[in-house]
Amino acid sequence: MTVLSCPPLAFGPSRWVRIVVALTALCVVLTVGWIWAARPLPEVVLPTSNCDLNLGPCNERLPGGGELRFEIGPRPIAAAAPLALHLRVSEGGVRDVSVDLNGAVMKMVPNRVPLAATGALTFAGEAALSLCVSGDMLWEARVEFVRDGTRYVRPFLFTSQTPGT
Repeated sequence: MTVLSCPPLAFGPSRWVRIVVALTALCVVLTVGWIWAARPLPEVVLPTSNCDLNLGPCNERLPGGGELRFEIGPRPIAAAAPLALHLRVSEGGVRDVSVDLNGAVMKMVPNRVPLAATGALTFAGEAALSLCVSGDMLWEARVEFVRDGTRYVRPFLFTSQTPGT
């Protein structure tokens, strides 16, 4: 008489099923993390400053405390000339600083200039304004930065001088 032997019964998923489940779980975790990291920050647009950047630096209070000091030079601010942009904040934790220069009335292509950190509380960058064929032009400089997980925007209005007028 012949005795038949059967392989032992394996309970639970096979090795390949476990690998597929683990890879699927990893993909789900990575996707959720990517969506979480890519979500837009809440944005607070502060009132437009009434300070004239052609007269000198502008000091403004920030919500939650602290101040910023923004300056464009040389003055008077001229179109088609190199401009130095400087931002100083009174408290740390500010990052991703940029200035978007655009026409206040006549909107143009975005001209966002990143400001690099030059110290713990200071940022700087360079820009130039387009030349307006009709003469002097009203501009808006939107200072943008992130602090405490919120993007803040402080607009400043100024008039550029057209060379030769």
